[in-house]
Amino acid sequence: MSPRRRLTVREKDYILAAQNNRCTICGDELDDSVEWDHIRARCMFGTEETSNFQALHERCHREVKTTADKRAYAKALRCERFMKEGRHRKRKGREILSRGFPKRPPQNTATRPIQKWTAWREGA
Repeated sequence: MSPRRRLTVREKDYILAAQNNRCTICGDELDDSVEWDHIRARCMFGTEETSNFQALHERCHREVKTTADKRAYAKALRCERFMKEGRHRKRKGREILSRGFPKRPPQNTATRPIQKWTAWREGA
């Protein structure tokens, strides 16, 4: 994982201008309690680019965003462990029992003789 970097004042001003100085979660105007959050979390392969940052209220970041990130990260870890252990290949249920379909030989010829159109027209 790349080291965490700090945003410059110019980058912070750019992000605030892009958001119209509003919190992306609640939509209220931002005051002094601004926290800079990754849109896609670093643990979920988020980048350190300016486009991956957003400005949030401190309360919105703590109550909403962080808990959602924790759930998503925990689910990703469970899925990774599931795949690593190979449990996705081992089916614990019993096999599906079916009598299947009857096997028939391929049909290369017609089952009855083909009637010619001329013979039918003549009344044969």
